Amino acid sequence: MHYIFLPFVLSLFIFSALSYAEESPENWYQIEYILFEHLNSDRHVLRFEDVKYEPTKEEQYYYLTSNKHAASPYQLKMIDDASSDFTDILSRISTSNELSVFSTGGWKQPISRSQKMPPLKITGGQAYNDGNRFQLEGVLQIRRERYMHAEIDVFLADFTALPYTDLKDWIFESKENKWPLDWLLQPLAYQHPALTKVGETLVPKNVIHFKQSRRIKDGEIHYIDHPALGLIITIKQIEPPFEYGVDPEGTR
Repeated sequence: MHYIFLPFVLSLFIFSALSYAEESPENWYQIEYILFEHLNSDRHVLRFEDVKYEPTKEEQYYYLTSNKHAASPYQLKMIDDASSDFTDILSRISTSNELSVFSTGGWKQPISRSQKMPPLKITGGQAYNDGNRFQLEGVLQIRRERYMHAEIDVFLADFTALPYTDLKDWIFESKENKWPLDWLLQPLAYQHPALTKVGETLVPKNVIHFKQSRRIKDGEIHYIDHPALGLIITIKQIEPPFEYGVDPEGTR
């Protein structure tokens, strides 16, 4: 009787081993993307959309860095041009008169199946508030289930600066220092000297929301389109850049 159950036990062992290998944190991936704007596209299809400016807010994000000795695990080190699969594509897009690159990046990281990962923070275009706000803001979320998936969720907007960071400050301000009511509705020049005292509020207009999800097959280059924006992305599985327990010099 024991011999009858032996193949069944062996099959369970093999299945468990394969499942462990699939869940192993040593499954490394190289991820690259290019996010760009269609400069001459016909955007009349967007004119009836009522888009609210509500960028995703997370407790934690990934950030790309060129620092080879990044101190935080949430700082993803950018790959060099020699390792990139997008060098030629980026060069052609950058020299195009019809496209304008907002953001691009590439990195390597281990990803486990069903692992909950923070999204990559993406910004681009004109900067506001000393670089604290940008014309384009959003996230790129990568997740691994049975297949790899990528979701782009970004907002593109033109901003108008209005005086006062909070209207309550204007209401309770003394008459001597209070701005006339008409001034509150007049857009001010960026970095107007008067804003240093009362602050400013950025009001978004011409808002465009680009949110799409796509299953990404290993090593394939995918293009996710939108009337105003476009995303080119690839995710491929790679060999681990190091062995756990072994330092870069090869000593344990």
